[in-house]
Amino acid sequence: MATTSLPMSEASASDASTLAEAEAAFVRGDFREVRRLTAVLSGALDHDVRKQAAALRSKVSVDPIAVAVWVVSACFLVAVAVRYLGGS
Repeated sequence: MATTSLPMSEASASDASTLAEAEAAFVRGDFREVRRLTAVLSGALDHDVRKQAAALRSKVSVDPIAVAVWVVSACFLVAVAVRYLGGS
């Protein structure tokens, strides 16, 4: 866990400020900044801040079902191309 030299209340205020920045970045569509800030907040001292940061990060993470659909589609495209352009 990250240690800080700030007193607990100042650390919590700093984490809350960083969380507010991450939420503002989400609203304006800067998802790279959201991922960066929520990664910083994963080591926050306040459990609620960590929980909110994780929830915000999950909103901008890659959907595994979308990846699976993309992979299956790419495999189908390759199979069709091989069948009709290159083979038997």
